[in-house]
Amino acid sequence: SQARNEVSQRLISWKASAESLDLDGYMSHYAGIVDYYRRNGASAAFVRADKLRAFTRYDSINIKLTNISISVDPAGQEATVTLDKEWNFEGNRSSSGKVKQLMKLRKFNGQWLITAEKDQKVYFTR
Repeated sequence: SQARNEVSQRLISWKASAESLDLDGYMSHYAGIVDYYRRNGASAAFVRADKLRAFTRYDSINIKLTNISISVDPAGQEATVTLDKEWNFEGNRSSSGKVKQLMKLRKFNGQWLITAEKDQKVYFTR
């Protein structure tokens, strides 16, 4: 569907902005309020502060998204996404891992924005 394609494009753009360490671009994918991991109703400022730590700590960020499943509500305004996210961050410290993630997106003024981001399962981290 058109909506599913749009959501898929947003995920690709979200990943690309992380990999280019573009914090403003990255944050443009989030709604003003996000159910963010263990914190429901987090402000975009909270999400930004959290991501800023990663973006300043690492010199390179690589993310691989697989097993992407997108379901869109009948009205075409909300989407639920499950995916496997594998990452490899390099810098003074390094971090890698793989999780099963749940994301929700909603259409605001014609643009899909992330309203929820949570880990459902951790496959590994190191």
